[in-house]
Order: sequence, then structure tokens, then C-alpha cells
Amino acid sequence: MKYKKIILIIFTLSVLGTIFAVYKYFEYQNSIPYQLQKLGYQKEEREIIQKKVKNFKKILNMKYNENLSKIIQEKYFIEKNLDAYISYQKENNTKDYTYIVSVINTKANIEAYEKAEKADISKNDQILVNKHFYLTEDYVPSSIIDIPLKYAYENNQIRKDIYEIYKAMCDDAQSENIKLVATSGYRSYIDQKKIYDKYVKTYGEKYADSYAAKPGFSEHQTGLALDIIGFGTNRDTFEDSPAFTWLQNHAHEYGFILRFPKEKEDITGYAYEPWHYRYVGREIAKKIRNEKITYDEYFAFYLK
Repeated sequence: MKYKKIILIIFTLSVLGTIFAVYKYFEYQNSIPYQLQKLGYQKEEREIIQKKVKNFKKILNMKYNENLSKIIQEKYFIEKNLDAYISYQKENNTKDYTYIVSVINTKANIEAYEKAEKADISKNDQILVNKHFYLTEDYVPSSIIDIPLKYAYENNQIRKDIYEIYKAMCDDAQSENIKLVATSGYRSYIDQKKIYDKYVKTYGEKYADSYAAKPGFSEHQTGLALDIIGFGTNRDTFEDSPAFTWLQNHAHEYGFILRFPKEKEDITGYAYEPWHYRYVGREIAKKIRNEKITYDEYFAFYLK
């Protein structure tokens, strides 16, 4: 009788073990790693995908893509843009993955001004205005004030709260024998229209779109942007001046960024402008400088 009980226990455990093994087998067959393996993804690729992706349904319905794990590894990868990344990569397979992710995140693959959205003014000094986000004709920022001639050429304005920061930056630069001067500040919708129309009439629309925004699409309408040069310089000579070097080293300490940097023209939609600075706040300005990205890229990944 004793041996029968032992045999029964062993048999029962064996059956339970078999059931458990079958259960685990079917569980594994339905698991994400197994499904990815069936599609052809190697162990390293599977680990990357599982770490970075939350919704696997889209990937499991796709064929194997050798570029997928490489795109997903990009620092500024945004999951909802996955289809757009893959589609863009197929058409631009000579571009690196960092570029592809930046282009899609910032809508730089979309024709300028097409499908433009209204800018989110609730973002305050973190508002994004570019060729894809616009301000309405009647938008006027609060508390616009004149900039004293000590810090700007005549008839230039800025938001009052930003003026105090800009003034501090100018005073600190002056203490190092660097005299900064704003050549252009706040512009109304109408002001921007006059400038844009003049560029088009003088240089043609293609050139105008590289250097001037259409009305409603200019950061100057926010009251947060300034064109800054060194006293005694102009736009052509400013980049080679001590004033430019000083701003490169210190502007972020006051919350200002160089808005249209060199070699980022495809992302910003504008030619390099060493004189155009935009206030975004100290922490953001520091992060943008450290990560060597544009505000368009920062906004897409960190704010939107």
C-alpha cells in the first residue's frame, strides 16, 4: 500500500509537470520574444525592441525590418512616429538614423506651411513657432515694452519679463568689454508681413523662405526673440566678433539659445543665423546646448 501511494504521488507529479511544461510551451509561443524571433529578429534586436517599445502589436504585424532596432535605439525615438520613421528611411536610405528621427519628430519632412497647426500659447515662454506652428493675426504677447537705446537700436520691443533678463545679459557682457545690441525684437503680424513681402519682392520667394518667416510664423511675434549683434558689427561681420563668441559661451546662462544654428537648416527650415536668439529659460537653454539640438527637436521630444 505504501509503495502504491508513492507511485501515485510520482505519477501525479509527473502529470502536473507535463501539464505545466505544455502550458509554459504554449505561453512561450504566444510571448513577445518568440513572436519577434519568428519574424527573424535576433536576440540583441529583440532585447532592444522589448526595452524601448510599449505597443508591440504594430511591430508583430510588420515584416522583419533590419533598420527597426537601430531606429528604436535613437535617443529621441518617439514610438508614435515609428511608421513615419520606417517610411522615410525607405525613401532616404543614405541618411543616418539620428537625422531620420529628427526630421520626422520636427515635421521637417512636411512641406513648409502645409498642414500647419496653431501654436500652443499656453506654453508661454516655451511656445514653439516655426514653419509648422503659427500664431493668429490678432495675437499680441502681454506686457510688451520698449528696449532702451543702451541695449537696442531705436524702436525695438520685447516682453517685459524677458527684458530684465536680456538687460542682465547685456550688463554682464559689458563688464567684459562686450557691447551687445538688439537690432530687431517684437514684430506684429503686420510688421512681419511687410518684411516677408519685401524679401520676396527683392530676392524671390525661395530666398525669402530661407531667411524670413511668413506672417504668423515668426518667433518675433512672441516677444521672445531678438536679433542681437555686437556694437560696431553687422550681420555679415558679427560671427567673427568677440560679441558672438561671448554669446556662444554665455547666452544659455540667461536662458537664450541660438535659434537657427549651422548644419541644422533641414530641421529649422532656415539658413544659419548667428544673430537670432530666442528665450526659452535657463534649464532648457542649458539642455539644448549640452545635447546640441534645436528648439524644434527639444520641443518635439521633451514637451510635445
